Amino acid sequence: MSAQQRSAAGAEALGALLGHSFRDPALLQTALTHPSRAYEEGGGRGNERLEFLGDAVLGLVVAELLFEARPQWTEGDLTRARAAVVNSRTLAERAHALGIARFARLGRTEERGGGVRKERVLANLFEALDDGYDRRVHEAESKIRVLRDKLACAAVVGQLESHHCDRSVDHTS
Repeated sequence: MSAQQRSAAGAEALGALLGHSFRDPALLQTALTHPSRAYEEGGGRGNERLEFLGDAVLGLVVAELLFEARPQWTEGDLTRARAAVVNSRTLAERAHALGIARFARLGRTEERGGGVRKERVLANLFEALDDGYDRRVHEAESKIRVLRDKLACAAVVGQLESHHCDRSVDHTS
């Protein structure tokens, strides 16, 4: 079996385990590749950048869910609840419960050093595998555009109102 066939089989097996179909097998392989393995294979960062993005997406998703589910909570309550959900321990527990550790592509040194038994390795894998990027990032971008447009409009309207309403400004010059 070729490396490409093994990769496709792994993507199908992981997809079946999670009840999800991964659209981009190359991106999935990157998400599964620990930096130690990427280094052994000739360089690259492995899943570090996807981990970074996954952390942000998970934070956004959890924040939005908490915000909607708990309208009576203060900002502090929401922040503490999000931190309780989006942290290394919790993410590692979810990765372990889902059984995704067996798909991790680790370097020899990382494997000998404990590999997927390490909380941080599992948490990073979970973050890198967040395949909700496309949808969530698109939603966030749309919300940001709407907010930006509203803020720009409010700023323009505010400037117009202050210009027209401010009697101390000499409009004759």
